[in-house]
Amino acid sequence: MSRFVLNTTNATFKILKIGIVIAAFWFLIITERLRFSDIKQSLTMPSAVLSGFALIICSNLLAFFRYHVLLRALEIRFSSWSTVKLNLIGCFFNSFLPGAMGGDIVKAAYIMRSTKTHAPVIACTLLDRIFGLLGLFILGVIAALWSFDHVLKTPS
Repeated sequence: MSRFVLNTTNATFKILKIGIVIAAFWFLIITERLRFSDIKQSLTMPSAVLSGFALIICSNLLAFFRYHVLLRALEIRFSSWSTVKLNLIGCFFNSFLPGAMGGDIVKAAYIMRSTKTHAPVIACTLLDRIFGLLGLFILGVIAALWSFDHVLKTPS
C-alpha cells in the first residue's frame, strides 16, 4: 500500500473518532443529561469537585492495579501502561454501552486478539468482577458498622 493511502485512512479514522465524540456530547446536551447550569453550580464548590476527582482517580488506579495483578497471575504478559490504557478504554465503553459489562467485554476482546488465548482472559475478567464486587461488599460492611448507631436510632 502506498504511504498516501495509509495516511488518508488514519486521517479518516481520526475524523470519525472526533465525529463520534461530538455526536455523543450533542446527544447528552439534547437529552438534557448534560446541563451546563449543573456544571456551573458544582464549580462553585471546588473542594467537592477536587474530592470527587481524587476519589475517581484513586478507584481507577486500584482497578488498574487489580487487573494488572490478575493478568500477571494468569501468566498473561501485558505491560503496566498497556493495562492502564485497556482500563481507560473499558471505562469509556462502560459509560456509553448499555449494561455493566460493556467495557469488560471490550477489554477482553483486545487482550484475546493480542495474546491469542481465550480461557485465561475470560477467567481474568470474571475474577476482576468478583474481586470488585467483594471490595464493594467490604466497603458496605465498613460503612454500616461505622454508622451502626445511626441505623439503630432511625425508625423503620
